[in-house]
Amino acid sequence: MIEHLEELILEILIRLPVKSLVRFRCVSKSWCAWIDSQHFISLHLQHSINTQTNLHVILSDCENKTDHYSLAFDEVFDEPLTKFNNVFTSDKGYKIVGSCKGLLCLSYSIPKNERLILWNPFTRRYKKLPTARVSKLRLSPAYRYGFGYDDVSNDYMVLKLIPSYGLKSYRHIGNEAEVYSLRLNSWKRVENFPYSEFKFLRSACFVNGSLYWLVYFESYRMEAQDFESPWLIVAFSLEDEEFRELPLPSTSNKDDDLKYLGVGESYDFDLAVLDGCLCFLKIYDSNAVEVWVMKQYGEEEFWSRLHLLIPDGFYDSDESGFVKSLAYSKNGEKLLLETQQKALIWYDLKKSDNKVYTFPDVLPYFDANMCFESLVSLGDGSKYDGSV
Repeated sequence: MIEHLEELILEILIRLPVKSLVRFRCVSKSWCAWIDSQHFISLHLQHSINTQTNLHVILSDCENKTDHYSLAFDEVFDEPLTKFNNVFTSDKGYKIVGSCKGLLCLSYSIPKNERLILWNPFTRRYKKLPTARVSKLRLSPAYRYGFGYDDVSNDYMVLKLIPSYGLKSYRHIGNEAEVYSLRLNSWKRVENFPYSEFKFLRSACFVNGSLYWLVYFESYRMEAQDFESPWLIVAFSLEDEEFRELPLPSTSNKDDDLKYLGVGESYDFDLAVLDGCLCFLKIYDSNAVEVWVMKQYGEEEFWSRLHLLIPDGFYDSDESGFVKSLAYSKNGEKLLLETQQKALIWYDLKKSDNKVYTFPDVLPYFDANMCFESLVSLGDGSKYDGSV
């Protein structure tokens, strides 16, 4: 009878939000030990991921970058925004560069003054990462980051790319790479980094144990290289720390690449994560978007395509194209998009009655990321709110 009662309690507790679980730690010493155990933390997080519950859209203010808000994931965003305590005191603010299994990675990077933070916004704990090794190349503020989790070593990891530029030409001259381990709380250099001459765009996407970047080889170097296209998707496995390459979906060809690089009508490329799958987005200046979703991983990648048309008024072709896929609805019939950093759109994949949400009084411009509530610990050296 007692065993059945404990199983019932466990089934109830793994469904609860973090705020309730933190409060229930005070019920007894045994409940506290239970909720704090790695086994329970893993069960709670995995249940949330499997059922798409305890999921939030994290909105970061693009104007006042120290402010971050939470919006409970729902097909009807009728609840008010919840503002997080401002624990990031820099006037410049911190940018979210990755979200993974209940943690966020934030960066504030200027030459010779880099700061990285891992943050659990629901337990209100954060950890400032130690300073990485100083690059031997000329430092650039345009660092690129990837944040993910290795199931084998049970470790959260950050991959940092350091692009550098010539002192006189200001041309890109190379990259270095370093990997941070939360379990070891230390950095190490990636030896023989194979993509020194490529440019890495934005931050990486974490999918299925690997970090994925969209990269390109600059046009002025193309003549000396045997490339069919300057564009590649580069994957970095967190388990074995090996790189591999993936071609873009087959619709991309050399003419398309030339258009992107300035010949003819332009559009943008990007990567995103959707329902645990890697997505390649091809964003036209006519408010049309192709979303290619990778359904199979390994030597033979398989992409499936969605064709979207952003509603009028929420895509400005005069600005740089920006559309980001965030999540499917629970029934899979709608797709949540962020457009131009000013609107969330529930895009109906079967009908045309899309729902648009803006927050002009609080967040006229924002950056959106998905994050599950979790009890994941940041280990020794973590802090509870306060100044960074």
